[in-house]
Amino acid sequence: MDDKATLRAILNEAGDIIQSGGWCRRGFHHGDRHCLGGALTAAVKRLVPNSVAYPQAIYGKHDTPSNLTLEGNVVYHQALTAVERRLFRDYNDDGSAYYWNDKQTDRRKVVRLLRRTARALPV
Repeated sequence: MDDKATLRAILNEAGDIIQSGGWCRRGFHHGDRHCLGGALTAAVKRLVPNSVAYPQAIYGKHDTPSNLTLEGNVVYHQALTAVERRLFRDYNDDGSAYYWNDKQTDRRKVVRLLRRTARALPV
């Protein structure tokens, strides 16, 4: 997979994770529910080989960027940067994606943002 295809797959997978498992605020995850950052972390763990730094992170209990290897963190931050650029473009919001996530009241808006970001990546 090339870099853009990997980022696109991660963003779509993060949307799937929130869509199927649920969404939360003020934390990377609560049970099966994930915030935007937690869903991106879980997607990186699923799709990027050798991205898990600690074995317990494989089982979904620690979906935070601190449990990713250097390679996993690089991909995570590339995806997060793409989301934040889309936030600025669509909502003129130049803040953090984490803060934006916590202000939302509906997971559909978060999933739409992830999907739009994936579609907007150059081929």
